[in-house]
Amino acid sequence: MNIGRKLFTTFVLAFAFVGLNTVASAQDTPKPERSDSMRREGRGGKEMRRGMRGGGRDHGRKRGGRGRGMQGLRGITLNDSQKQKIQALFQAKRTEKRPPSDEIRELMMAKRNGLLTTAQGQRLQTIRTERMAARKAEMDKMNASIRSILTAEQQTQYDKNLAEAKQRMEERKTRMEEHKKKRMENKKDQPKP
Repeated sequence: MNIGRKLFTTFVLAFAFVGLNTVASAQDTPKPERSDSMRREGRGGKEMRRGMRGGGRDHGRKRGGRGRGMQGLRGITLNDSQKQKIQALFQAKRTEKRPPSDEIRELMMAKRNGLLTTAQGQRLQTIRTERMAARKAEMDKMNASIRSILTAEQQTQYDKNLAEAKQRMEERKTRMEEHKKKRMENKKDQPKP
């Protein structure tokens, strides 16, 4: 056998080996089944979900509640009847359907890609304003429903909790705006390559 033929055979074998490895690795390997508890806990488990103020990755959800709505009830002892009524309110809220977000998704993609026209920009702002107003109306309605279940003393504590939450939100908003300004200043100060 001559050298050319040996090189050709070696080349073909190497090519076949690489091709077979590619085909073998492209096949789907079954993923291990995850239990419901593992799905709920996510990658990091319970410790990962507890952020700086108990919120973490799941946006304020705690063991006893489904989200931020329960923060207003902190420090309030509810009787069984009140608990059932409030749980029914939150259950009804969870089953409500949200409006489809296809239009806003398309507008945001156009904005990210730099293809947003002025008319589309105005439409995006209109949709955002409408949604914010709808969310505020829903929150006000939910707060009124919860207050109607509480006693006068509990209502005082509930209002205090909501005021504190609003104050924390305003402080957070101010910090975020300061951080954004600082980031923009740092971006301006950096020399362009």
